[in-house]
Amino acid sequence: MFLDEQGNEFCKWGPRAEPVQRRVDELMAQLPDKESPTFNDERKKAIQQLTAMYRENEQVWDEVFSSIMETLKKA
Repeated sequence: MFLDEQGNEFCKWGPRAEPVQRRVDELMAQLPDKESPTFNDERKKAIQQLTAMYRENEQVWDEVFSSIMETLKKA
């Protein structure tokens, strides 16, 4: 959410850039059923992968930046 000088929302971005959301969706789609005994461990691994992606993947940074800028230009 972006605010103007008076504190009013003038545009909203997120929760993720579309290319990043696709990666998240693909990874989460690979998780076993929530009732599976391995679900919690597999979910933790997926979260670790996503965290590393956000922290280390410069392409992700560029995609997020571009998405935010596009949103601001449309506002």
